[in-house]
Amino acid sequence: MAKIKLFLFVIFSLILFLISIEIACRLLVPSSKLEKLDSILNILCQDQILIWRQRPNIRCIFQGVPVTTNSLGLRNAENEKIKPEIYRIICLGDSSTFGWGVPLQSTYPFLCQRNLSERNIEVINSGEIGFSTYQGLLFLKNYLLKYKPDLIVVNFLLNDIDRYRFYKTRNLSDSELLSSNDHSLFNFSGIMVKIRTFTLLKRWASLLINKNNRLSAAALKKQYNLAKVRVNLSEFRNNLEEILRICRSNNVEVILVKPPANLSLPGLSDYEKKYLNSGQNLSKMYYQLGCNSESGADFAAARDYFKKARDYQVIDCLLDAEKYQRVIEDIAVNNGISLLDIPKIFANVPDRESLFNGRYDSIHPSVLGHKLIAEGLSGIISNYLDTKERKRANFND
Repeated sequence: MAKIKLFLFVIFSLILFLISIEIACRLLVPSSKLEKLDSILNILCQDQILIWRQRPNIRCIFQGVPVTTNSLGLRNAENEKIKPEIYRIICLGDSSTFGWGVPLQSTYPFLCQRNLSERNIEVINSGEIGFSTYQGLLFLKNYLLKYKPDLIVVNFLLNDIDRYRFYKTRNLSDSELLSSNDHSLFNFSGIMVKIRTFTLLKRWASLLINKNNRLSAAALKKQYNLAKVRVNLSEFRNNLEEILRICRSNNVEVILVKPPANLSLPGLSDYEKKYLNSGQNLSKMYYQLGCNSESGADFAAARDYFKKARDYQVIDCLLDAEKYQRVIEDIAVNNGISLLDIPKIFANVPDRESLFNGRYDSIHPSVLGHKLIAEGLSGIISNYLDTKERKRANFND
């Protein structure tokens, strides 16, 4: 009996100790101080069809603004599947549609609803953080068509060309990852991020790795080797065309959005600019230099070269973005679909930085960016509705 009591006392003391450590870590690292990766995983859940999606019915502060989701995980009010007598519009997209870092009332779907308040319309924000066209296609087929939309606004680009995911990859594309049906590490990360003790241990481990040239070089080299676009150019075209085909077969109109690719470039030396302008790949050059230094056991140099190889892949992303944007334009022209050209709209604003969320987030539109997108989109939608009314009036005559 004494041994059992001692055992229970030790277990109880250990649990109490761990709880105390966790409370202390939560004071050191509150939700507001979570790194971007951790904060993203904190509001996502696994989905067997979509890989992941936003958690339903959450209320939290995310990227500095209040975020509330409905039962489908959308940053939107609850919508009835039995549609009332309205013109229903669904904005299908990624975190830029979701409204990363901006209040709900400043997102372009919300502003479109307000801009067209005199019309009998409803605008649903179905933006999902991290979604590619592949996931958007699946989302449309398996979830959103149930809401009987009249118009779909399609806005995807940067996640398709993303090379550094926030989830497990094993160098797989989105379609390959879903077919592998193995999201255990994604689930594990999503669970462990809620434990602040784990978060702090992970940060300390990262600091130790960064202080060791050999370990740091190996980690950077691995990141580079795992880099692969999530959706290749051919798949990107096929996904958009399949979205269009599904919409047409369901009598749903489509507006395509050409998003900006406002990726921050590293400062380039004159030699690097010359090398790049000659058509050579800077990222591959630095990777090879890193391998050479690693072979010579110069791990400090290898670390620096591998870091440049990784960082300079943003140039490859920008080159990819131009190709993917041309695909969006081609599909719009070839199918007679309206195109919302955001880069063209933004080009009229002298202060480009004001269009995005500051120096630490050059990707997502700011409040001003959303306002301009909403104005352009509202104009296209208004023209759609005017045309429909004219056709209806001519038919009745």
